[in-house]
Amino acid sequence: MALVYCSQCGQQIADTAPTCPQCGAPGATAARQVASKKKGNPTLQIALACLTFLIGLGTYNSGNKPQGMFFMLTGLIVGAYSIYQKNKPSL
Repeated sequence: MALVYCSQCGQQIADTAPTCPQCGAPGATAARQVASKKKGNPTLQIALACLTFLIGLGTYNSGNKPQGMFFMLTGLIVGAYSIYQKNKPSL
């Protein structure tokens, strides 16, 4: 068991403590669990980015070039960000 500092009040608490006894802020363990739950599903995000890109490609080829470019660029940006999130090391 190691001691860490509370992110809210600076009090030393055990790294396994669910909350800070001084101020009630989530402890290091609880903060990690919350962060991992907020991550989302990168595989689903990548699939939606590919779908958005393909819709943009179809729109572009049908003659609506500005809207098609918008969808294709949006799909590429969201896909790149999702791949980055999927490969990012967790803390």
